[in-house]
Amino acid sequence: IVMEEFPSVSYSVLQMGKFDDNFVEEGQEPLYAVAEEDTVVVDGVVNAKRSSSSNDDGMQKRINRRDAARAAVDALLDDNLENKKVQVYTALRKTDIW
Repeated sequence: IVMEEFPSVSYSVLQMGKFDDNFVEEGQEPLYAVAEEDTVVVDGVVNAKRSSSSNDDGMQKRINRRDAARAAVDALLDDNLENKKVQVYTALRKTDIW
């Protein structure tokens, strides 16, 4: 809504990977990927829509909760993320929701 209705306002949209405190080590550097427009929410998790042409082998972006909080704070000061929509993660794991 902000991007469309208030174009003069700067923004940063962060789509977090699935929170996974048990299997994703804390303290890793956040990785950023261009957010895909074909996203879907499954069980409260933002994912790319799956298709038969997808080559991701069921991999899902994941992040530790503390790293997600740190990435959100860092995004406030990162000029490279201004007016962008990105996915944030620290690890790739086999998906458990498809």
